[in-house]
Amino acid sequence: MSIDDLKYGLPQIRSRPIRLALGILFAPALLMNDAVIFALRIASMKKRAIVSAPASKVLALIKFLVPKKAFDRIFAQAVEDFREEYYLELAEGRVWRARWLHVGLYLTLLSTTALWLGTSAAKKAVNLWKIT
Repeated sequence: MSIDDLKYGLPQIRSRPIRLALGILFAPALLMNDAVIFALRIASMKKRAIVSAPASKVLALIKFLVPKKAFDRIFAQAVEDFREEYYLELAEGRVWRARWLHVGLYLTLLSTTALWLGTSAAKKAVNLWKIT
């Protein structure tokens, strides 16, 4: 009695020609099964196919805090230019360059927001000073 007999409770085929014929007959099905299982494993390891655009959450916060006119004139154009370059780099396979552009976008948004807040506060202060 072999291990297969104990494991599956099936009798072992002792005839070598029959085993060879069965192997040749069922080999494509067994290989196809392995290929399908392998493809499913690879597909399950990939990341999500649909993701939000870079900096969309930060942009939503800025859009909430900044007036529409300032957002459209200052922030939206910067993000639109970035995304065009970002997707071009990804399409050409330069992932590290795209990541660096992503970091650059956050730094640009941070500095632009700080400058906008400073100039906005200065304009308000000047208007208040003119009133008094």
